[in-house]
Amino acid sequence: MSGLENNSLLQNNGLPNYSAFKVEEIEPAITYLTEKLEKDFELLEKRMDAENESYKLYNISIEEVEKIQYPLDFAWGLVRHLHSVKNNDELREVYSKMQPVIIKSGNRISQSKILYNSLVRLKMMGNLSAVQRRIIDSSVHGMSLNGIGLSGVEKDRFNELVVELSKQSTQFSNNVLDSTKEFSLYIDDDTGMVNLPDSALELFSMNAKDKYPDSTPDKGPWKITLDAPSFVPFLQYHPSSELRKKVYLAYISRASSGDKNNIPVIDKILSLKKEKANMLGYKSFAELSLSKKMANDVQEVEKLLEMINKKARKHALKDFEDLKKFAKKEGGVDNLE
Repeated sequence: MSGLENNSLLQNNGLPNYSAFKVEEIEPAITYLTEKLEKDFELLEKRMDAENESYKLYNISIEEVEKIQYPLDFAWGLVRHLHSVKNNDELREVYSKMQPVIIKSGNRISQSKILYNSLVRLKMMGNLSAVQRRIIDSSVHGMSLNGIGLSGVEKDRFNELVVELSKQSTQFSNNVLDSTKEFSLYIDDDTGMVNLPDSALELFSMNAKDKYPDSTPDKGPWKITLDAPSFVPFLQYHPSSELRKKVYLAYISRASSGDKNNIPVIDKILSLKKEKANMLGYKSFAELSLSKKMANDVQEVEKLLEMINKKARKHALKDFEDLKKFAKKEGGVDNLE
């Protein structure tokens, strides 16, 4: 662990220390943690094979496996969070580089025959509580969904799918983040801005300083973005229907065109998920997903949604009529459709 003593990703005894985080810490920390996890898990596998007492086998197969995974989960969780909220090119590059390493490490455990066989043995043993049996059943099913039953070429293809799905998912998120950052609306007319709360005006003014250094919360100019703290109060309080529409349409159309168009990414994700589900014996990814949930099958979910639609539709239409009357009365808007 030489040279890693002060690495913030390895300080996992309390809350994440985001202020101490450095991007250059990621690769050495993740490399060290994945290698350590591999060694620790190999030792646990040997103990699993040799253990026949249910209490001790449960402790090794469930509790100790979770404990040795914690340092890596903690570190990568910190990185993943920053990647989603404070994204930049440097972080993206190392995130993309280490993501396959994380997936490979996870597959090492989720596709371990020794761990799987230990869990199956536990299911047949006595002296376990109902909660413990539920945890074991869930773990066994989780491993089946992670390809434990596959081998050879099928297993290799499955693992390729997992990596590619992760890449596509990251690309989707990056496109949304980039598209969100691209939009900005500068306002220098305070006619409608007086309706907004002081906290929102302070944020809008701070945002505008990139172009107007002398901006103030009460005088402006103000900059509206598609980030939630900016987007939400503007739609809620600004009186201009035209401006609210402009911001709203920009928000719902993020990453839907140009070089950040997520539509091809979505198509790719759907195709990969279907292939993954089919490899595991499911007709669709929806069927695979429901295997972990309370609903029994896709048809039950569709029936529930249709029932909700029938119950709610008439009330939604009434609300829409009321909204149209209100819009016409207050703002002279004849058509909201």
